[in-house]
Amino acid sequence: MKLASTLLAAVLLTPSLQADQPGLIVGFSEAQVQTIVGTAQSSFWDKAVGEDGKHFVPESDAERASVLIPVPDANRVVREAHFYGLALWCGLEWKQTYLSYMQAERRRNWSQKQIAFIGLLFGVAQGAVPNWMGRECSAAERESTAGKLADEAKRLKAGH
Repeated sequence: MKLASTLLAAVLLTPSLQADQPGLIVGFSEAQVQTIVGTAQSSFWDKAVGEDGKHFVPESDAERASVLIPVPDANRVVREAHFYGLALWCGLEWKQTYLSYMQAERRRNWSQKQIAFIGLLFGVAQGAVPNWMGRECSAAERESTAGKLADEAKRLKAGH
């Protein structure tokens, strides 16, 4: 799935909850994680397209109703995307690190459909952060997030 398509889908699908929720700077609450996973899962078939440009079609009603990757992995993706949401919120360049992140996911041997779901799920989670923060990123938050982004880029480059 192309980056632009993922980002557009994320903007269109980002759940709306109350802004500036306490603790959002350190991570999503369990309820927020479940909202994000549910939003991505319920919207996947209408929004996600494969490398051929065609929408994915579920093999069954059961597949349409289920999360396309194991729930612990979906929760992991959402929690990892939170950090990229902070980078987006702070106006930092995060796209190259995201591409490395998705390369790491591809090495996990997911199917094309699962990779598309991960990309959509990541985008929904990332896009939720600026919407939910309800305020501008401070200079200290920007600096801290930039350092963490550099560490994440190094981690991914090392293949972890």
